[in-house]
Amino acid sequence: MDVKISKPSRQCTKCGHDYADGEVLTTALIERSDGSFERHDICNRCWPSVDAKTLHCFWTNEFSAKQKPALMDTDTLWQVFHSARARLANEPDVQPFVYVAALGLVRLRQLTMEDSTRDADGIEIMTLRTKGKKREDFHVAVPVLRASDVVGIEERISEFAEGATDRDEDADESEEVSADVA
Repeated sequence: MDVKISKPSRQCTKCGHDYADGEVLTTALIERSDGSFERHDICNRCWPSVDAKTLHCFWTNEFSAKQKPALMDTDTLWQVFHSARARLANEPDVQPFVYVAALGLVRLRQLTMEDSTRDADGIEIMTLRTKGKKREDFHVAVPVLRASDVVGIEERISEFAEGATDRDEDADESEEVSADVA
């Protein structure tokens, strides 16, 4: 199943406060009973009243009226990370996108590096962890990449996120939806 994270809201989900450019807020995902996720953008005034135990995950975010470069945008990186991970079983060529998105999330302090080991084939596997009370571990294989490969992936990461979102929207509009769980 692809994890679809909706676009940022211009207002607080709880109180309707309009965000100012550069305002810090918290973005949270709540898992619905059908297994899908609902995004909530919550202002700092409302955040203390939120029970973090009810959230699947959350991260600090900054509202911006202008579009950020993909590698500096936590929303885009999370979208690429989850979408690419969901596609790995059928499309192994998306592994570099998982890896580069994960590195971006580490750089933006959304994930922390917990461990690095090698599997039976000698491939390095990083263990990354989300922050907060409800921590989740992710195991990410480190692909063999040249510097030029990384630059190309960085340039295509926004396209990848947009393609994942377009695919999700197309699936939402059709009657038949297939779900691949990675």
